[in-house]
Amino acid sequence: MTSKIIGFTGKKQSGKGYLSNLLISEIGPAKRVSFAGPLYEYVTLVVAEDWYTLMKRLERDFQLLDVPMTRIPKVITALSGLRRDYRATQLESGKHRWLLQQVGTEVFRNTVFRDYWLDLARLSCTGKYTLSTTFASRTRLASATQ
Repeated sequence: MTSKIIGFTGKKQSGKGYLSNLLISEIGPAKRVSFAGPLYEYVTLVVAEDWYTLMKRLERDFQLLDVPMTRIPKVITALSGLRRDYRATQLESGKHRWLLQQVGTEVFRNTVFRDYWLDLARLSCTGKYTLSTTFASRTRLASATQ
């Protein structure tokens, strides 16, 4: 059986997730993938300062993406610094978004490699699951749909 990957693009809150869920309920077994899912998981671990779990997650993801393990200490150091900055200013409005942007772009896209999040999503669509259809509902960048 051939797998299908169906991606939806659009602005924030435009109904991408709603349409994905609607189609999944109509066509049967499928998986919904969010490009930001791993980013939210990483940031949750950073905020909780759960460095052990984060390191294990990075080891797994780096192995899946063939990223050299020697980059992990640099990533952990950068994330630790962001955590300190975040803790000092977390009462300011919009800081959650700031932390997501810093982790997503400055640490992973600029330090590890540019397509880190896209490649993780690509793996979750093609490499780890056996369902016949995958919906990528959180694609706001044109490069995410390629």
